[in-house]
Amino acid sequence: MKKDKEKIFQLSYLVFLNNIRGLNIIKLFSKKKMNFEAVITTKNLNKKILQDLKKLKVRHIIIKNCKNLKKNLKKKYDVFVVAGFPHIFNQETLNLPKFGSINLHAGPLPKYRGGSPLNWQIINNEKKIGISIIKLNKKIDGGKILIKKYFDLGKNQNILNAHKKVNILFKKNIFDSIHNLLNKIYIKKIGKENYFRQRNRKDSEVKLDEMTATYVVNLARSQYPLYTSPFIIDKNNKIIFKKAYFEKSKNKKNYKFLFKCKKNYIGIKKKDIL
Repeated sequence: MKKDKEKIFQLSYLVFLNNIRGLNIIKLFSKKKMNFEAVITTKNLNKKILQDLKKLKVRHIIIKNCKNLKKNLKKKYDVFVVAGFPHIFNQETLNLPKFGSINLHAGPLPKYRGGSPLNWQIINNEKKIGISIIKLNKKIDGGKILIKKYFDLGKNQNILNAHKKVNILFKKNIFDSIHNLLNKIYIKKIGKENYFRQRNRKDSEVKLDEMTATYVVNLARSQYPLYTSPFIIDKNNKIIFKKAYFEKSKNKKNYKFLFKCKKNYIGIKKKDIL
């Protein structure tokens, strides 16, 4: 095991990133003085990430897509690490690293394949929130599982808290996932495979006659403060809010608004209106 750890720190890496998740891995690799470089994309480019890479003096490559990635690389790499990168790898790209590519996916597989896995887990009222680190293949989130972990998310915690916990878990498990990749150690896939689409701005609209109160409460938790805040169109007025409260009966209490849902009610306090 000791020799294997030494090997992990001797390998060359290319880290694909576009957000804090990848930047945390970059900072960890920098601290460990590992042999690595970074790739960022012009699609949804996070300018702060670019500034941070320059401050850290990390050599980085800016690309439009992965189709001709090979032409942009000046050397060969042992492992690709994909962390919050918005492009899908073609087979040519998958073949570039000696040992393969790993992807940090914020959902437990195979149950949460696809986009916005953290948001969907909160919306679906999961008791435990999961992440997976997988070996990439051509199928979206269909690769072999290297690491799978779960954590608790309190009812008063939201998507920001979830991201913070997820990023800590990825940092803690990145080297174990590389070890498993090198030694071809995989976790058996258990349960039904599901695919969830990427969420967009339109998904933040609350449709009271179609959604239960529990769904709306969790929808708010899954969106605010990182994504488009939920809103209700009421008599041509747009009510934007950051938090909703579950109510079984029509009891206005201290709410500014009380709405009947498909099942039960939601209350919105004045302080939670944006």
